Amino acid sequence: MLEGVTRFARLEWFFWKLVRSMEAVPRWDNDDHPVHTKENVLQHSFKTWMLTLLVTLLERRSGNKDLDLAWLMVRAPSHDFEESCGIGDKPYLVRRDPRVKKLFDELGEKLIAMFLDQYLPSEIAAELFTLFTSDAGHEKEARLFYCIEHIGYVTFALYEIQEAKNQTFYKVLGDHLDTLDQGAKEFPFSIGAIWTHGMRPTVLELLGNKPK
Repeated sequence: MLEGVTRFARLEWFFWKLVRSMEAVPRWDNDDHPVHTKENVLQHSFKTWMLTLLVTLLERRSGNKDLDLAWLMVRAPSHDFEESCGIGDKPYLVRRDPRVKKLFDELGEKLIAMFLDQYLPSEIAAELFTLFTSDAGHEKEARLFYCIEHIGYVTFALYEIQEAKNQTFYKVLGDHLDTLDQGAKEFPFSIGAIWTHGMRPTVLELLGNKPK
């Protein structure tokens, strides 16, 4: 019998706490990129899950059948849990700054562990924590998901620029060119198709015609 199995009686509390905490955190909520299209972490996570499913199926259909779809389907909706557990959404370049990245990662893991331990038996909480936070044994999937995140940043920026005429998002387009160019080489059937042959020409055209 699982230790603390009676906690399952409070699963609905767990689900609503998780959903409401993700809904409460706005995305792109900083002075660098004021947004026209309001989005919270829950909406972003659902979009990322759908994008991950589409990209992974495309990559697997094209011959890369060893990709672990189940791992990617867990990572996609959970990749920003730490933001809803207390960190909040931070600008991309801040989160990637080597001077603070380790601190953010450690704090995020601590907050996720505390949240899971509140509601779930210890064995299940520990397994979920590993799935949510560790890339061990799934390095290839982690690299693909990293590219998928960047695709998501660019698609949102394209939407803001083209639908809302939001000029602050031109910089977002430029920030992700190199990462996606590299990802297209490793995953030519998915990232390559979506980025190189689909989005990249539009991005370069927009950057070339960026308003002064």
